[in-house]
Amino acid sequence: MDPATLITSLAVAGTGIIAKGVMEEATKTSFTAFLDLLKSKLKGSSTGTTALTKISTEPEAWRAALQHAILEAGIERDRELLDLATHLTEQMKPHIGGIGKNNVQIGGNAQGVQNGDFGTMNNTFNS
Repeated sequence: MDPATLITSLAVAGTGIIAKGVMEEATKTSFTAFLDLLKSKLKGSSTGTTALTKISTEPEAWRAALQHAILEAGIERDRELLDLATHLTEQMKPHIGGIGKNNVQIGGNAQGVQNGDFGTMNNTFNS
C-alpha cells in the first residue's frame, strides 16, 4: 500500500475504532499523537484540515479529500509520520484487520485467486 493510502486509511480506521470505544488507552494516546502530527503537517491546507476534522463523522465522504491533501502537501514522504503510522498499524491490527497488508485489485477474468495467509488451494480448470 502506498504511504498516502496508509496514512489516510489509518486516520479513517482509527477514528472509527475510537468511536466504538474499543481502543486501548495506550493505542488511543498514540493515535491522538498521530492525528495531531498529521494536523500540524496539513496546517497549510484548509481542505486537509477540514477533511481531517470531518473524517470522524463522514469517513467515506472525506477520505478522498484527505488523501489528496496529503499528496498535495507531500507529507506522504514524512519519515516521522510514516514511522508512527506503521507502529500504529501494528498496535491496531486486532481492530482493523491488517490494514495495508493485502491490497489486491483484480480486473477482468480471474480464476483461482487466493488472498490471505497460510492458505492452500488446488485448482482444476476445464475449458
